[in-house]
Amino acid sequence: MSPQRPRDSKVSRRSSIMRRSSLERRHFGTRLERKRFLIVCEGETERGYFVGMRTRGGPVLDVINPKVDHLGVVAEAKRRLRIDDYDEDDEVWCILDTELDPKLTEALLVKAGSEVELALSTPCFEFWLLLH
Repeated sequence: MSPQRPRDSKVSRRSSIMRRSSLERRHFGTRLERKRFLIVCEGETERGYFVGMRTRGGPVLDVINPKVDHLGVVAEAKRRLRIDDYDEDDEVWCILDTELDPKLTEALLVKAGSEVELALSTPCFEFWLLLH
């Protein structure tokens, strides 16, 4: 049961309702657009690591594992960059193990060009994960 207001109160019920619903008192804000990262991995360990890094309010992490070879991962990243709605501020990364192969590293750099960033782990991502 709510307490009743005395009848001789100078504030009428109508004015208090109007005051609470006034648009002048509402705070208008804008939602900040979060940066998006497309992370294309070659293995399940990498995918699990980056999925685990997702946080509320942090950047948007789209993590995929196309289950193809090294050059196929880079090709998939470039394809997704073309067909998905990524802004110019968003970034596309490929996470790959190079296994100390200089020819593979050079081929990956040529294939990626300037559109796709590469994170090459040597000897493997699992070793890097154990060190950290």
